[in-house]
Amino acid sequence: MKPTKVIIHCSDTENGKYVSIETIRKWHIFGRGFNDIGYHLLINPDGSHDLGRPYNVVGAHVEHENSDSIGICLIGKNRFTLKQFDTLKYHLQGILMTYSIPPWEIYCHYEFK
Repeated sequence: MKPTKVIIHCSDTENGKYVSIETIRKWHIFGRGFNDIGYHLLINPDGSHDLGRPYNVVGAHVEHENSDSIGICLIGKNRFTLKQFDTLKYHLQGILMTYSIPPWEIYCHYEFK
């Protein structure tokens, strides 16, 4: 897969509370029938991150948009920490540069059906 866009998500979990990558992986495998976690990257409230699917593997995070996108999930519902945004900015800079993705190809999940 050659990504051409990045889609930002939230975990829709309690703001400020850590949720492990294994928990989300179980939700996706057992709750949604995916073969792995759908996201490529998770960013925790403390700014730490966990890698999900490799960036060159098709994710499962937005129906009809997965074949050319990287899915990043911020842990929380609607209030995120500055540390999360710092980590997001750091990873976005690397992703955009590595895959030659223009910054206007960064979306939020709500922008899709």
